[in-house]
Amino acid sequence: EVWEDASNKVAYGTPREYLSGNEMDSAMNYPLRSTMLDFLTGAADGALTVRRMASQIENYPKENLYAMMNLISSHDVQRAITILGDVPYYEGMPAIEQSRVRMTLDQAMLGIRRLIMATLWQMTYPGVPSVYYGDEIGMQGFKDPFNRRPYDWEHGNLEIRDWVTRFIAVRNGNDALRTGDILPLYGAGDVIAYARTIRSGYDVFNEEKEPGIFVVAFNRSRTETLTVDLDVSDFACGVFEDVFKPSRTYEVERGHLRVRIPPLFGLLLRERQEEQRYERKAGILLHPTSLPSKYGVGDFGKEAYRFVDFLADAGQKVWQILPLSPVGSSYSPYQSISAFAGNFMLIDPEPLAARGWLKEKDLFLPYEANSGFINFDRVRTFKKEILEKAFRAFRAQGAADADYRAFCEKEAYWLEDYALFHAAKKEYGGAAWTEWDAAIKRRDPDALRSLRERQRDAMELDYFKQYVFHTQWNRLHDYARAKGIEILGDMPIFIAQDSADVWAHQHLFDLNEDGTPHTVAGVPPDYFAVNGQLWGNPQYNWDAMAAEKYAWWKRRFRKLREQVDIIRIDHFRGFESYWSVDGKAETALNGTWLKGPGKAFFDAIESDLGKLNVVAEDLGIITPDVERLRDDCGFPGMRIVQFLIAGNSSGRIGFTAPENSIVYTGTHDNNTTVGWYSRDIDEVLRESLANLVGTTSDRPRTICQRLIKAAYASRARMAIIPMQDILGLDERARMNTPGTVGLNWRWCLKKDYLLEIDPQKLKALCVRYRR
Repeated sequence: EVWEDASNKVAYGTPREYLSGNEMDSAMNYPLRSTMLDFLTGAADGALTVRRMASQIENYPKENLYAMMNLISSHDVQRAITILGDVPYYEGMPAIEQSRVRMTLDQAMLGIRRLIMATLWQMTYPGVPSVYYGDEIGMQGFKDPFNRRPYDWEHGNLEIRDWVTRFIAVRNGNDALRTGDILPLYGAGDVIAYARTIRSGYDVFNEEKEPGIFVVAFNRSRTETLTVDLDVSDFACGVFEDVFKPSRTYEVERGHLRVRIPPLFGLLLRERQEEQRYERKAGILLHPTSLPSKYGVGDFGKEAYRFVDFLADAGQKVWQILPLSPVGSSYSPYQSISAFAGNFMLIDPEPLAARGWLKEKDLFLPYEANSGFINFDRVRTFKKEILEKAFRAFRAQGAADADYRAFCEKEAYWLEDYALFHAAKKEYGGAAWTEWDAAIKRRDPDALRSLRERQRDAMELDYFKQYVFHTQWNRLHDYARAKGIEILGDMPIFIAQDSADVWAHQHLFDLNEDGTPHTVAGVPPDYFAVNGQLWGNPQYNWDAMAAEKYAWWKRRFRKLREQVDIIRIDHFRGFESYWSVDGKAETALNGTWLKGPGKAFFDAIESDLGKLNVVAEDLGIITPDVERLRDDCGFPGMRIVQFLIAGNSSGRIGFTAPENSIVYTGTHDNNTTVGWYSRDIDEVLRESLANLVGTTSDRPRTICQRLIKAAYASRARMAIIPMQDILGLDERARMNTPGTVGLNWRWCLKKDYLLEIDPQKLKALCVRYRR
């Protein structure tokens, strides 16, 4: 029995150490009793009440907080209903006067309403609820002996007893109300609210428990129904239902829960467990270039098949990759010279040798290729040389077989333009197409015919490279499909200005007369870039696109859908509205938002191709209109743990992911989780995150593992983890840092990487979280 704050008790002039771990496991929670009664009777407002709650939560070790004896009445204090009914009492009140006091009807009604609220509070709070006999039927009385009368079997209030019984049943049936985290949500005036949560399958003691999310809210006003807005963005994203009246529901909108509370009422809401609509899956993000290879860059060779086998053994269902398109001088797969062609550096040389097109000595790489980083310049030179050799042998053998001819015919709608573009590039010393002679720049038929004749060999070499690329990728894709692995591919929304597509379809882009961009793509200023980001890609001429019924886009979607099973649309928000910047601008500061093609675009695509299996990259500046377009199309969005975990308006941390979403610990544009935790966030957030996942702040790899587990445990239909996070690698393994050049896209795995991963542990996570 400790009447005061057990964490700060001074007795007989001596500070006590009751909660230091070697004296007490628990104490009678009179501080909580005072907090409850003061709020309910009007002695303390909501703001002070929440501060008092937060103080105890912060100051008490969780082992003690969750063992505290939570009481409303006891044999040493007045009966709860007597206090809550505002029955007058004064110190020194004669016993005879106390014995004669009976509550008026108004006092009794007030006391009953408040006592039901207090009991709901007691049964949904951390600790061990202790019901003092008679409180459950509304027995009255001042202090001893009037609080110790015999049990009133005949006149007890059955309404109170019914509510107490129901509260106890709900508590006993839900782990979250016993050992879940407690999150103060709101405190102002006549209202307080808090949440009890188990989010990732583990309670505050890191024990496996059933997930659950509850919100508890009280309105002490005697006359007014009050509406409050609760920020639940860190832990909830679905629909809440009244535990005792499930037909009464409250939907979370943009991270906020708006609840209407009648006077003298306590509301207990539970996040509804919606019926699962989608198959739950897990996957890994790894671009093929990052696979280990003795040829200097990951390719479609043996290591790719080995990786697919690993995915299958680890219970994974998805392999996410970046765009497979050709790369320019920056080697970024998002600045490609073609929306349809493939990157020849991904071609595996060994099948070419097996066909007799290369000799064994041709496969020798004259430098070390297992450094963990790609030297793209060397690799490009090496692959270019051996593919030219293979092409000469291919032609010498008369190997233009039926498959090759069929490929060239099938892909002619883009292949010839791509090869012509390369040929012209060669003639003009690599100059941008806007600097070519006018006849070639404007695609004069006679000029193009002459170009074909002059550059026939170079064009046929491009045909050959693309034939080999597509043949090898299709074989790998078929192998993955046979193993139950889906490929999640990437479609950048924009095309590079100096590309085959812009040159071949100039009328479909917003260009000046000389072919330079009239307007370009980018994003407006934000916290990270005060002048915005100027990407430089030409904007589309959406009117011209619509006039042709989006034929170019339909071919693009059809082509990518042949190569992958799921399509991630990069910068999805650009289809709703896009930031348009003058083509001569040096920054993105003075752009304009213009409406994109919207739902009509996707309707047109699906009218020809059928239902699209799409992931919408909905990151950045997202408005309700963008969310509406995504939802109207039925596309899942992306939820990045690193972005979500950074805190909300209430200073809490956590993350949520609705079922129709894909959750990631990070992407190719983020630091690795270990690097992010160690380098990119402050000490306060590091400590908070460590507490959230149940470990200490000096264990970044453990933090990473726990966040992976939380992603798997989330409601999201798919959980995708970058390979760097699977391995627990630091910032040196980062794939890309937006806005920088030089070291991006170069990270790759070392050849023995699988020795560091136990696929059965990943598979166990998939089983545990039904993925």
